[in-house]
Amino acid sequence: MNPRVRKIIMCVCAAVFIIAMVLLFLNMSGVPLSNVHYIFRPEPQLPERDFGEQKLTADREAIVMTCGYDTLDDSLKDTYDTVDEFVNKSEPERFTADCSHDEFRSVMSAYRNDHPEVFWLGADGTEYHYWDYGDSIDVEYYFAFEGDELDEMKEELSDRVEKIMAEAPEEASDYELELYFNDYLTKNIEYDTEKSGPMIRNSYGALLFGRVVCAGYSEAFQLLCNRAGIECAEIYGYITHTDGEGNQTEENTLHQWNCVKIEGDWYYVDVTWNDISQMGGIMAHAYFNVTYDDLMPTRTFNPLYEDDPDREDSLFNSIIPECDATEYNYYKKSCTEITDPNDDDEIIAAIIEAAKEKRTSIDFRISDKLDFRSARDEIADKYVVQWTDAANFYNKDDPSIERPKKLYSYDKTHCIVIDLDYK
Repeated sequence: MNPRVRKIIMCVCAAVFIIAMVLLFLNMSGVPLSNVHYIFRPEPQLPERDFGEQKLTADREAIVMTCGYDTLDDSLKDTYDTVDEFVNKSEPERFTADCSHDEFRSVMSAYRNDHPEVFWLGADGTEYHYWDYGDSIDVEYYFAFEGDELDEMKEELSDRVEKIMAEAPEEASDYELELYFNDYLTKNIEYDTEKSGPMIRNSYGALLFGRVVCAGYSEAFQLLCNRAGIECAEIYGYITHTDGEGNQTEENTLHQWNCVKIEGDWYYVDVTWNDISQMGGIMAHAYFNVTYDDLMPTRTFNPLYEDDPDREDSLFNSIIPECDATEYNYYKKSCTEITDPNDDDEIIAAIIEAAKEKRTSIDFRISDKLDFRSARDEIADKYVVQWTDAANFYNKDDPSIERPKKLYSYDKTHCIVIDLDYK
């Protein structure tokens, strides 16, 4: 045999032997053979993303929203100031408001929109009693808690807010803190489907009891954003559905969500509908920094006071921003987009990061260039296990992700959500 040919054959045999030994070693070491093609690749890294100007979280100063106050004329602003004085007493006291009862209702709506920390007013369904004299009314608030008990509860709420701030990233942009607050609430709160728990409609119930309805989610989110110096207000409306002919029909279910100002633009956020635990695991961040048009198929907005002052429902909106910006929409700013399941460096890097933070789910957006349902099915059948095995390989199983059993999808945003459980 030609010496050159013999040398080539020997090299090939040696290479095959080495590969076989590597595969045997990997198999004996518990490394899935599906990860062989990752072994000679460096650990994938997420690309740098611009989330806006970062600030030291510890240096952030709290703000009080004035969007409700700003909607009132000068005489009603005086009533608003009187309301603020008597709401913040330790015990209720009777006082006179120089306005009609209808005007007082609008002042109360404006005040509540600006002050999500006021949990003791209306906690049991009644806000105040009044005596109507035509041009003026006497008012006495109904406090669910009074005296030392109320003072202690106020301190508890303040301490919990400060604890959440202390656990936030040391440096963060407004967008990053907003996302942190959204994820903290969806992780630590359950929707009270029976609507029977205590304090289910306010920020105290959300942050201290962890079981509320939509009002509790929205008030807690506003309270946290305002504490971080981020402009955020509540929005009131009603849930709607679309009938078989494409017409919008209103359901008699009041709903609350938020608007938030990030880098000069307003966005809508519905933390309740972002809560994966109570929405069947399909939405995650589907309602994080969305537009007015994104929301319109699912709800109507209560009017501003000046647009319908005679409305019987006293829950007027103080602000209804246009919200047409998309730059800080979650799927555009934070979510990894899948353009090709085989081009998986960024996908695996995102799972590695999620595992290090022990997140219980991760969402991806499937590119509009792909057929969503076909790509989703292929990912579920073929790629999800491969990606999580690869993340475990690079993480050295610290922590170790169990092979996912659930993948949820949301057609509207082309989003998929993968449950992450750990061994």
